[in-house]
Amino acid sequence: RHFQCALPLAAGVFTRLGCPHYQFLITAEIPEARTLLEVLEGGGGARRGDLLAELARELARLHALGFLHHDLHLRNLLVAPGTGRARYILDAWRGGPPPQLRSPAYDLACLFLDGAAVLEPQEQRQFFHEYLAGRAAQARPADGTLLARRTAHARAALYAQLVAETGRRHGRPLPPKDWNALCT
Repeated sequence: RHFQCALPLAAGVFTRLGCPHYQFLITAEIPEARTLLEVLEGGGGARRGDLLAELARELARLHALGFLHHDLHLRNLLVAPGTGRARYILDAWRGGPPPQLRSPAYDLACLFLDGAAVLEPQEQRQFFHEYLAGRAAQARPADGTLLARRTAHARAALYAQLVAETGRRHGRPLPPKDWNALCT
């Protein structure tokens, strides 16, 4: 579907009792690329708003086509060297086309939970509005009120997982528990 991603080279799965236990994907290196998290933690400069707007439009297109990422964290998005564009989506192993058990709200919840430390509430609201405009431009509009409510619910569930399973934090502190960035 013309999504930018690193060239896959190999993939595999380790099973336990016949069920997947651990999966891996090896991709080609993209020299000098940085994760979107690294770029935003470094301030992002004047291109910060452009990066987030581009990501919101690309995510809207991804969702409008029925593809869900299922692990959409800032560390899974690469900024292409020299372009300053968030061009490469990584680690979409759990994602894919329909049928899916989760909804676009889950992807947004991952992004907003992961980004709570580096995205200002206004940036999150702007991202959400840009995303909704992108969905409408794809002739697949989303109900913003319902999506915001579902995103908040999914974020609360993901937060509870971070509390219960500290390894999911990747050494980072807990993000804020209370969150209403889309509602204010």
